[in-house]
Amino acid sequence: MMFEQTRREFIKQSGSLLIGFSICSHLPEELLAAGGDLPGSLSDHPLLDSWLEVNADGSVTIFSGKIEMGQGIGTALVQIVAEELDMRVERVRVVAGDTSRTPDEGGTGGSRSVQNSGSALRSAAAEARQFLLQLAAEQLGLPLSQLEVDDGTIRPRGKKMPSLSYGRLFGGRRFQRVATGKASVKDFRDYRLVGKSVPRIDLPDKVAGRSVYIQDMRLPKMLHARVVRPPNYWSRLESLREKSVLVMPGVVQIVRDGSFLAVVAKREEQAIDASVVLRQNARWNGEAQFDLSNGFFPYYENLPFREMPVKHWGNVASSFEGSTHVIESTFRRPYQSHGSPGPSCGIAQMKDGFLTVWTHSQNAYDLRLELTHLLGMPKEKMRVIHKDGPGCYGHNGADDAGADAALIASRLPGFPLR
Repeated sequence: MMFEQTRREFIKQSGSLLIGFSICSHLPEELLAAGGDLPGSLSDHPLLDSWLEVNADGSVTIFSGKIEMGQGIGTALVQIVAEELDMRVERVRVVAGDTSRTPDEGGTGGSRSVQNSGSALRSAAAEARQFLLQLAAEQLGLPLSQLEVDDGTIRPRGKKMPSLSYGRLFGGRRFQRVATGKASVKDFRDYRLVGKSVPRIDLPDKVAGRSVYIQDMRLPKMLHARVVRPPNYWSRLESLREKSVLVMPGVVQIVRDGSFLAVVAKREEQAIDASVVLRQNARWNGEAQFDLSNGFFPYYENLPFREMPVKHWGNVASSFEGSTHVIESTFRRPYQSHGSPGPSCGIAQMKDGFLTVWTHSQNAYDLRLELTHLLGMPKEKMRVIHKDGPGCYGHNGADDAGADAALIASRLPGFPLR
């Protein structure tokens, strides 16, 4: 699958970072601190504009720091908001894991997405609905008790008067309000969407092959890179013969930073071929390999270790000494990797001193923080955007690939680097 993106589309998407949280700087700190005790992640980010916006066509965009990895939370969050705003699920879209557009909710894990992001969005949506109803009441000259909402349109009950859609009423504007937590959320007995089975919003494109994974992204003038890893974590690069690599087809540059070594080429297969030759021409110290000649477990059991007792009570030594029979047994299970079914990938571009990174990391904000240390750049000069990846259970290499791409892209300004 190949993803082609025009220059106009690329610039249009990149430009959105300029408007993400621009109003925050204009609100006084005492107003931002006025939210009080709020549910979930709303307590850390009480500004309503951090969570949702009403579009000119009447649809609603919601923002979440929690990302979709196939677990269905995108659909769940849309259901929650659509329920509180009395809208169809199809008219709510979600933006997730973008450091310039979404609130920092930490990593996605531990089954806490609905608990933290869901409760925050539920309360924010209830607050937004109340605000929109009050606005409509003022424009129509009616009390709130005489208004009802149907699919994002506010109508007077039993009166032949004009109705007001969310879009017509407030589309394209900013709330510039802090959540109070005083807006009543729906009683569960009135639910129409939450608790019901609705089609997953992410599956149709995935099943039809329309979904664009980060591995499939193609940006204008994009270059491809492969990192040559040392034989061991403690190995250091001593010498390198570059000439035979630099003359290979498509090779653009060799990037070396201490013991970090990578090759950049115009095409992916060229980068792969060049990395093989580059590995052959690199000399490392401390090249001793893992000795698995006697099997994995004997090697593993002789590694340095540290005891971490979970609980300690009684006197184990004296119990053994006074026992007539002591039974000992060793239990082993196969080594298991919580890896993704596909290879990790990262894309980065340094342009005019600003770094953009596309990643399938579970924590875009933490990755951005680590990049500030790696590159010595302020976070205000970076944007990390989540893109779908090959799934994840436990750790994968998404953050590593993102960091690799960022480091290499910093040496080739202007070019997207995959």
